[in-house]
Amino acid sequence: MIRSFHLMLSVSGCLLLWFLTISTSDGCNIPPALWCNSEKVATECEVLDSCLNYNTTQLNKKIKLTLLYETLCPDCQEFILNTLQRYVWKYGQDFVELNLIPYGNARRTKLNNTWTIQCQHGPVECALNKLHGCAISKLVYVEKWFPLIVCLEEAAKLKMDPDTAFLLCSKKKKLNQTLSIAIYKCAYSIEGDLIQLQMAEITENVKPHPHYFVPWILINDVSTAQLQTFQNGLFNFLCDWHRGSVPKGCADYSNLLKQRKNLQLSSQLPNKVYTHCCCFVVAMPSLKREAKWRGKAAANTGLSADSEGRANSPGEETDEPARGSGSLHIKNAVSGSIFNLAASSKQTINGNHFST
Repeated sequence: MIRSFHLMLSVSGCLLLWFLTISTSDGCNIPPALWCNSEKVATECEVLDSCLNYNTTQLNKKIKLTLLYETLCPDCQEFILNTLQRYVWKYGQDFVELNLIPYGNARRTKLNNTWTIQCQHGPVECALNKLHGCAISKLVYVEKWFPLIVCLEEAAKLKMDPDTAFLLCSKKKKLNQTLSIAIYKCAYSIEGDLIQLQMAEITENVKPHPHYFVPWILINDVSTAQLQTFQNGLFNFLCDWHRGSVPKGCADYSNLLKQRKNLQLSSQLPNKVYTHCCCFVVAMPSLKREAKWRGKAAANTGLSADSEGRANSPGEETDEPARGSGSLHIKNAVSGSIFNLAASSKQTINGNHFST
């Protein structure tokens, strides 16, 4: 077996960590995230076999990137429109498998055989979450549904009402009538409700760490709090994590950065910092105190939109709207509005009632 270890070279070409010459005379004294970047370090940290196994089994395989989000969360919209669309989607389709779960910080409760879903940003978000789920389910292939999701999020960011947004995006993305009707029927029917329950099941059972805010990412179906620190500059990390030949998108992106740097325009490439204004109602614990802190309400939910960098004090109100509930009903596009949002509506699913 050829033992090959790649040198960790940032895509921008600004940083070279030459781990083959690193001094480890004191034993394993560098962070675990760096153990597999050098055969010498891997040996001293006693993970050589694991590193070799990962490098071999993941050779030229796609990295699965999953995003937990909710449709009206400003940070989620920015993450989809900026990080995913402009970088991961544009440059990473050949080595990244993209998966979106539209549910986020919504909560479901069951009382007397009735499921109720409450969304963080109210009934419109419940309707849009359901619509996104139906679009992803019906269009099947990411190259078909992701452009539609981007269009819907752009419209939501502009405060466009859902019926106008869907008609506009369907036309813009050239959905045929059969697919449009299928999405309509799904969003109107029990099928759409069941999809939301599936999204809830996935969101509530990510491991080993539950999600504490949105946007929240998983890599190869693994969810950890530390992984969220990679959201800023995510595409660089995806390129570095890939094993095998350098993906064309990574090479193209690296060349783009070099050109921008030569033209002194590198500052135009945004390095978006997500403050996670759509915080979950449970504070993210440190790993050492996870059991102690799980279930406690957050005293500080991060930076508000007008805080200018200051954290909210315990007594301040957060920038989040109150939770609400709503349902999505679809009418004939000819006879009236496609979407009719109601504060409470119940449908029967196999003898149970469902309320969104």
